[in-house]
This record gives sequence, structure tokens and C-alpha cells, in this order.
Amino acid sequence: MTIHYPFPVIRHIDDVLSAIEGRPEFIVVKKDYGLTIINYAYQDHDTFPPVVDKKTAILRECRGIVFDTVSGRILNRRYHKFFNLGEKSDSVVDVGREHCVLDKLDGSMISPCYIDGGIRWISKMGLTDVSMQAETYVADNETYVANNKTYISNKLNYIDLARVCLARGKTPIFEWLSRQQRIVLDYGKEDQLVLLAIRDNTTGNYYTRGDVERLGHDWGIPVVQATSPSITNIDQFLSDLRQKENTEGVVIAFADGHMVKVKTDWYVQLHRAKDKISRERHLIALIIEDKLDDLLPVLPLDDRERVEQFASWVHQDIKTFGSAVYNVMDMVRKEGWDRKSFALRSDGLYHPPIRSACFTLFDASIEDIRALAVDWGKTFVLRNLGNTALEKARQVLLTARWDGKVVEE
Repeated sequence: MTIHYPFPVIRHIDDVLSAIEGRPEFIVVKKDYGLTIINYAYQDHDTFPPVVDKKTAILRECRGIVFDTVSGRILNRRYHKFFNLGEKSDSVVDVGREHCVLDKLDGSMISPCYIDGGIRWISKMGLTDVSMQAETYVADNETYVANNKTYISNKLNYIDLARVCLARGKTPIFEWLSRQQRIVLDYGKEDQLVLLAIRDNTTGNYYTRGDVERLGHDWGIPVVQATSPSITNIDQFLSDLRQKENTEGVVIAFADGHMVKVKTDWYVQLHRAKDKISRERHLIALIIEDKLDDLLPVLPLDDRERVEQFASWVHQDIKTFGSAVYNVMDMVRKEGWDRKSFALRSDGLYHPPIRSACFTLFDASIEDIRALAVDWGKTFVLRNLGNTALEKARQVLLTARWDGKVVEE
């Protein structure tokens, strides 16, 4: 089995609904602006099985495919699901087939679609904060006509290209690159909306590389770059590529529309690091368990500084907790309270973790209590990182907050 199979013909939403029936990984979302979007919510080992028939081929189309809610007619067909080299048993590469090697851009997939009679820009889940960034960019760079005069901002004609493609039943596919929505790589201060491909909504066939380049040139729109000539020695190519830095990798795009991703080792390592800091509870655990040493060196400077600042807040909160426990126990010793007296007089008076720590450390030497309370606080936080809201952990981490907006698929 290879990656090369005929793309399935899709005209109506029913073609897809029958294929995903009984598969909880796929979601059908009806938007209040007339679109129904089918996407996969998560991926397990059997979400995208080898393609053996039309049904299994359709599963790979459920990547933000768009239909008209009323008529069920297909409106928008973005990239089919394709994989990293070696990720699937059928993601093998035959460089004897006609192909080109394209930059693998590290942004968000965006495409135009008619909504309420006008062209809007949507992501895999429709109109989103990310798609609105791209839509604003298009509006700021639009060529328009008034009083029989043509006004051009930056000589970019996204709307005209979108109108022509959509009228012909094609979907132009773009990548939005912006510091507003940075994933891992930094493409600079200037936002970019780069044309990746153009696809037929019904047949799923892709325009040739030459046609995409020609249309991009005609409309003054940037097109994803070809990074190298055709591959002759795949082993040498992969060895050289994986050692590169400051790039995500490439897409090997075949003439029949099928593709395989190859990522650099540098990017994979960095993406894993970024993923670790995208979830507050995971990052807190790394900080408390003193495991940042291996993570910080691979992060970009701005992320490294943010992580270090957050770590200082976490440590300060825990030190403050230790001091609070010490102050309570110092007062208890001076007043000569025993456990029973403390239990009666402290009920409702102190924050629950402080009271619990005092009970645990009641018989410890006053000189050791501050350090022991810090350790107690760390253990308490680690034990309560299981839920994303972190309500109990925040009883110790009173001020430290992480926005977590680092990685988005």
C-alpha cells in the first residue's frame, strides 16, 4: 500500500456523513452563518486507516471540509490529511514519481469561502480569531475600484483570486504567518498570507505546481517556495534535511496531489519543548521538579524569558506559603497551644493548606518549619495538578498565572 490513491469524489455532505458514522473522533459543527464543517477532534491509531476504498479515502478529507447547511452542497475542500514520513505504513516515498519539494510553513491554514454573499476567510473551524487576523490583513491589502479608478494598497489581489477560484468550484489554500499567531518559528514582523495550493471541491484534484505559481504571479500573491530540485537520493536528502536548523522541514509534493511531510530534528525538539510549556500544569510540574534545565536552552529567547519569569512567580508563591506556615507555627509555640487547642482555635481562621501543613509539621523544630513547609507546599501543588482549572493547587500558587498560548494546531 502506498500513499497514492484516487481522491474521492464528494458532492454532498451525505457522502461524508456515511463514512464517519460511528466514529467519535470526527465532529460535525453547524455554524449560525450557514456552514457545516466536518473535522477530526482527535487522532488515534485507527482514525486514518490505510486507504482501501472510498470510505477510508473520505476519512482523510475530514480536515475542515465545508458544506452549505441548507443544501448540503460542498463549498470548501482544504488539504487532505497527509502524514510525516514513516508515520503511517503507507507514508512511503517513491522519488521516481514526479514531485517537487516545498517549504513546510509553520502557521495556520486559511481559505476563503462565501458567507452571506460575501467572501470571508475561515480556518478549519470556520470564522475564528485566527481567521479574522487573516481577513483583516486581506482587507488592508485589497485592490478596489471607486469612481472608475483602481486603488491599490500593496498590489495584492486576494479577493480577486478567491472570487475566480470559488466561482470555478475550487478552494485556494493559504498559510497565515503572523506573530499574532506564532506557532514555533518566527517569520518576522511582517504578516504574510501565502498561497499553498488550489484544490477542486468535487474531485479533490490539486492544481499543478506550475499553475499555482502562475496564478500567484498573475494576482501578485506570494506562493510557497520550492526549496530544492527533485530528489534523486532519498537517504542523503533526509540525512541533510534533518540536520538543518531554523526551519520546520519540507513537504514532498507529488504531481498527483499526494504529499509527505519531513521535519527537521531541530524543529521536532523545539516543538516538543513548546508543547510542554503550552499547558500550565505541565510547566508547573517541570518548575517544581527542577526539570527546566534541559528545556530552556532549546526555547526561543522570548519564550525562555517568559518561562523564567513564571518560574520565579511559582517559587515566590511557594516561599510565601512556607513563610505563612512558619508565622502561624511561631505564634502557636509562643502561645503554648497543643494540637487540640490549635484545632479548635484555627478552624476557619487560616487558609486550608496552611492549616493542614501546620498539623503535619506540628511537632517539627521551629528552625526547620519554614523549609519543611516549602517542601509540603511543593508536594501539595504537584498532587493537585490533575485538573486543568488547578483550583486546589492555586490555594498555594496565589499569584502565578501562565497564559499558555504558545502552541496551536
